[in-house]
Amino acid sequence: MSTGGYESPWMNESLRHFRSSVREFIEKEFVPRQTRWRQQGFPDLEAWTLAGEAGILLPDFPKEYGGGGN
Repeated sequence: MSTGGYESPWMNESLRHFRSSVREFIEKEFVPRQTRWRQQGFPDLEAWTLAGEAGILLPDFPKEYGGGGN
C-alpha cells in the first residue's frame, strides 16, 4: 500500500502491516467517538484500553509487561 509520497528506507512489509492495522483500528474505534470526545475535551479512558488490547501502545514491549508483544 503506497500513499504516493516519500517512503522512508526503513519501511518494510511488517511496518506497512502495522500501519494498516492502526488505521483500521482508528477508523473503527476512534472516528465514531471523536465528536463526543471533542465536546468533553478528552477521550474516554476506554480508548486507551482498546488501543492497548489491539497492540498499538508499546508494541515492542512483551505482553506480560503490558505491551503488544510484537
